Amino acid sequence: MKRKFFIALFLMLCIFAINTKAENDTLMAKAVFKQVYSIMPLDYKINLPTKLEIIETDEINAYASSKTEKKGLFKVVITTAMLKDVIQSVPDRLAFIIGHELAHISLGHLNNYNPKNTDFLQIQYTRQQEIDADTTGLQYTLAAGYSYDKAIGAIKHFLDKGLDYSSFEGLGIDHPSWKERLIYIDKFQSSLWKSMCAFDNGVFFLQAEQLTPAVYCFRSITKEFPNCYEAWANLGYAYLMQYCEAFEPEDLRKYDIGQIATMGGFFLRAESLESAVRGINEDLWWDAVGAFKEALRLKSNLALVKVNLGIAYLLGPNGKDVGKAEKYFSGAIEIADKDTTIDDLQKAYIYYNSGLSYLANNDTIICNEKFTHAVELEKRFFATANSGSKSSEIDSYILYNRAISLMKEKSIIKNIKSRDNFEKYLKSTPPGTIWWKLAYKYYSDLSENLSLSKFTESDFKSTIKIKLKPIISYNLNSEKIITLADPIDDVLSGLKEYDYTMIPVAARTNLKKIVLSDLHFDILASDKVIAIFVKEGNPNQLILQSVGLTSEISKINTGMTLSEFESLIGEEKDNYIFKQLFNSAINYRFYYNLGLCLRINKETKTIKEFVITKMYKF
Repeated sequence: MKRKFFIALFLMLCIFAINTKAENDTLMAKAVFKQVYSIMPLDYKINLPTKLEIIETDEINAYASSKTEKKGLFKVVITTAMLKDVIQSVPDRLAFIIGHELAHISLGHLNNYNPKNTDFLQIQYTRQQEIDADTTGLQYTLAAGYSYDKAIGAIKHFLDKGLDYSSFEGLGIDHPSWKERLIYIDKFQSSLWKSMCAFDNGVFFLQAEQLTPAVYCFRSITKEFPNCYEAWANLGYAYLMQYCEAFEPEDLRKYDIGQIATMGGFFLRAESLESAVRGINEDLWWDAVGAFKEALRLKSNLALVKVNLGIAYLLGPNGKDVGKAEKYFSGAIEIADKDTTIDDLQKAYIYYNSGLSYLANNDTIICNEKFTHAVELEKRFFATANSGSKSSEIDSYILYNRAISLMKEKSIIKNIKSRDNFEKYLKSTPPGTIWWKLAYKYYSDLSENLSLSKFTESDFKSTIKIKLKPIISYNLNSEKIITLADPIDDVLSGLKEYDYTMIPVAARTNLKKIVLSDLHFDILASDKVIAIFVKEGNPNQLILQSVGLTSEISKINTGMTLSEFESLIGEEKDNYIFKQLFNSAINYRFYYNLGLCLRINKETKTIKEFVITKMYKF
């Protein structure tokens, strides 16, 4: 009986504590609102009277709106989840949030919606309004007597809770990323926040296999923060992938190694803070190795960096160096086995690549041990990661490697088995990579030597979906590449040799269009590149590339027929919706997986204009 009494008493005390906390949050919110509202100009209070409203919900949110039942009366709405999870009883944080919403009202943002604007333009206006509301709202916060450092702690707390995305991804969203917003309002650390934005963008570009802009991002960070080992590691990875991407099948054939695996080779977060020429590029290799070694100088226990150095020495410009490769692979395994922050999938790729060095030395026993352990680690990862079933990439790599080993044997039976393994590999692996091309060459040669029938390349490709990389860059010339999210000041400094006109797009925004008429090329920008317009008459070609290391490249250009374009993009030809950009009367086909808009000449069925931009499907 006594036990039940104490349990009931405990529950009552918990409920009382929760209710008391909620009541205190409400009292604090009312007091902070009163304080910030008190410094608003008299004409604001007369013409834009505003009230505070707190609503109970689990959604973290705050917004300003107009009370339609009373003309001219506005309200600032704060959710209880915002008070509980973000504000956390710090009045300065709440003052900034309230100041931001009052700024939306005072700057006329709530009445600034133009139904004639396309969705694309409205997003750009809204992004600018958010930045303006941040800076003006901060002025209100400071004028009300609140702390600068504690106030911007509200944004930093959003970051701590993981409520963010890269500024590149934010191009297609009506709110800038939190790190991007901090560039404007955190005056004392703007260079740090710019570099963190660049890091996030670089990671996005690596994940999208867009290596040139990734190099630009990470190189800019190493200049500003030379002790950021994650940036050096990722820069090395981007250089190594650029080096590998330029290989021809015959280059790879000379190395006589298996298929390397590159998953998990870069850092997703900075905790410390297309090659035009095909073939082997020794300078890129040295750039990659140099960046990796600088990362290890700054922090020696980086397993991912060591495994990437092992891969680099297997693919050295003067041939494979198995001894150095195995040294780095062994070091990576030693670290990975002790580091609990490295998951089983990353460990699987470390063990798999280590096996390649033994394969290159024809030590098939140890090689198979490494491969077997890699498969076990991969299966264990997917069994415990709640990620659903997933076919094994490592299994397909091993299939390729075993086919290579069997092909070297002077046995008809083993050669037949090698051919069969290549056939399975070609049927199960996305075409386009250099290993796929090489596998088909081996398969074709074996079939002819064994007098066996064979499938054509088209037969294999027809059964597998080819995934294309999104287009995010435009090559103005051999030296100048313009990428979405590039700082516009940097872009303009590279356009000094060209004649261009800058046209404001909309009043009360910094949206502008940079028109290069002679080049049939325009840029839409705010403080960074938002969209790239390639117009009819532009001789430059855009690059279409399939996903995967050393993947196939196709080129597209204005003037080509729609049917020619569709034949190059395969199943992506149906993945489009209609979007309007500047003029609601002009429809573009927006291929959302490619990040590409097309304007079609209805009479000739040719492409009049490409627009490279980041938008979302809905």
